[in-house]
Amino acid sequence: MTGFYYVPSWFKAALQENPRAARNWEALIPSRKKEILRYFTRLKSQEARGRNLERALHVLSGKRGRFMARAWNE
Repeated sequence: MTGFYYVPSWFKAALQENPRAARNWEALIPSRKKEILRYFTRLKSQEARGRNLERALHVLSGKRGRFMARAWNE
């Protein structure tokens, strides 16, 4: 758990496979983690979850990109 929000098992598993993304996830402020987890809970389909998981891991790995209508920089 992160604060009062549940971290889905599929997201935990993806973070375990990507150590850099996991470190950057842990370094995020609690409100940003909460924002991401709330975003994930609103996804309606498996396809949307897959696309957004890929984007999240991309930016959490320190690469430039857009996720959640925001530009993420290294």
